[in-house]
Amino acid sequence: MEMKEILAASTALGFDILSHGAETYRVEESITRMCAAYGYQNTDVFVIPSSIVVTITDDTGAYLTRTRRILSREADESVQPSPGRPETVSSRPPPTGSTAVNGGAPAAGSTPTTA
Repeated sequence: MEMKEILAASTALGFDILSHGAETYRVEESITRMCAAYGYQNTDVFVIPSSIVVTITDDTGAYLTRTRRILSREADESVQPSPGRPETVSSRPPPTGSTAVNGGAPAAGSTPTTA
């Protein structure tokens, strides 16, 4: 495949997975791996939730850049979290009362209160 075709295909791949809810680092990694699989080791990829920028450089120093804008993202609601991996950072309920910070100890610089 020509460099232009690989650039178009890898950017399209990134666009598809990003617009369906993939994390930006996964999009960057997927594009980089696809380009490397076709022999382009020098690939610069920049992804944010609304844009993808890919530059491929060949062995002679010639390069091509392509930018795609993502106008909407649709998360796949059918995907379930991995077993044993919580959906939230903590599975415990939020703390209540005076034990919320430092096990009940007053925060530094604050005046302790009595109930």
